[in-house]
Amino acid sequence: MEENNWAKCFAVVTFDEDIGQTLETSYPAVLTEEQQRSICFLAFPDSNSFSSTGDLMYLFRMSKDHDSLFGHVYFRQRKDSTKPRGYFQKSLVIVTHLPYATLFRQVAQIVGPLYFDYGANVFEAAWHAFSTWPNPTAGISLELPMMGSVIYYTLPSATESEPAHLLSEGLATILDSINQGLSGFFQDVNIYEALGPEVCKKHLWKLWEIVMTGEPLIVLSDQPWICSIAVLALISMISPVEYSGDYRPYFTIFDPDFRDIQTACEGNVIGSVILGVTNPLFMKVMNHWPNIINLEMCDEYVTCTSFHKKMAANITPIKPIIAQLLQGNTKETNAINNSILRRHFRELTLSFLHPFQQYYTLNTASLLKDPYSQKPNFKAFTETDFLRDLSDTYNLFPFLKYTSRPKALNVYTKFLQSSCFRSWFASQRQKASSEAHLLIQRAIVNFDVLSVLNELDAPKCRILYKKIETQLKYEQTRGDNPDAIQKLKRQLSILLSKMTGSREEDLQTVFS
Repeated sequence: MEENNWAKCFAVVTFDEDIGQTLETSYPAVLTEEQQRSICFLAFPDSNSFSSTGDLMYLFRMSKDHDSLFGHVYFRQRKDSTKPRGYFQKSLVIVTHLPYATLFRQVAQIVGPLYFDYGANVFEAAWHAFSTWPNPTAGISLELPMMGSVIYYTLPSATESEPAHLLSEGLATILDSINQGLSGFFQDVNIYEALGPEVCKKHLWKLWEIVMTGEPLIVLSDQPWICSIAVLALISMISPVEYSGDYRPYFTIFDPDFRDIQTACEGNVIGSVILGVTNPLFMKVMNHWPNIINLEMCDEYVTCTSFHKKMAANITPIKPIIAQLLQGNTKETNAINNSILRRHFRELTLSFLHPFQQYYTLNTASLLKDPYSQKPNFKAFTETDFLRDLSDTYNLFPFLKYTSRPKALNVYTKFLQSSCFRSWFASQRQKASSEAHLLIQRAIVNFDVLSVLNELDAPKCRILYKKIETQLKYEQTRGDNPDAIQKLKRQLSILLSKMTGSREEDLQTVFS
């Protein structure tokens, strides 16, 4: 069977009246027994959330123990008098490790109906289509064939640069493609559609603060597709920060982790976790949960029926942004509103992160002057020093556009105590260290020895000579940068001419 880098398998879960939900088949058969059990628990919606006939799509995420596998569900329920319960119930699940929500939703929309019409034979054709897709590469736009259809999708970028996008598919597609290509989790989800105009105008800034600071949150809805996509939309709002807590777009009382989370709730030690649920039982057994938002569909819009939050908001809705949002419920207006919100919350997040730049920035001036003496050492971080430095208006200024100083300090204090901060800060330091190493290597190769020659006495010349010689041996061992080798040889010849009193041109043969 052809392997691919996009999906793990297709799984079919059916309802057996004697033993409940069971795995009927998987293609290919790669799931462990524990993964099979988890998928069976999550592949059907709670009975209270889908009592009618028809098709339903939503997604779930398996626990961290399963390497963050996502399941994209295409569930079908039909009346069937031959069944003891009176219904035919079955789900097709596309299992993948990739967090591309709208891409695999489109795959499910194509493969799901074909499976229910033609059976498991369609999996081979769908799997072959996956195998023709190029390897996922950050920031590129793709036209992906899938069983007679073409899916247009832009992969998230690895940087903050504007991604390439398709220019021939209309305004909504262009805007969707741009947002899909932004760095961060789930930038392909439309915030405005997922959360609705009421939430976007009244509660979005408080929700940003909850996610950013790692507060626990339950998204309760009467339908699994509403809560599952809402969870992803909320996580996407803190981009370019990647949410590091546990999140389950669709979570049920049958999940193996339910008891652990219930116990943590009862002990007020929940940690950073966001759950999407449809069973009202959660409100009874987890009545200590600090933040709960209830979403339902009303007049073609998602609306908020209640929002219980533990603490008052430190950032209130920004009226100029709300004023920019368009009325109407068309593909174009939703895409425009999503772009407005995405741009604003990215700017909000970047403004919030601004004071941390001092902890992963190098002095490039000293680097260029003496690259051989530089090491990628960054300013040490302590929470006390950081919060004290925020008393300087300059450090806090970008974020003060959105809130007052005391409230800003409240948000920073909560953020520093969250797993999101620890994960994000560690990744920034690691990224900065790698970039600094490359910058130092580049500065070493392009170092202008002549600019410091008059400042060097004999001992300093010998020390610098030894450093350049060591770097030359390193480059020669690698052997992939002949230009760097020649530049380093040139540096050595200049130093040797000063040390020996010889002319540089007479020493060229020594380094040829």
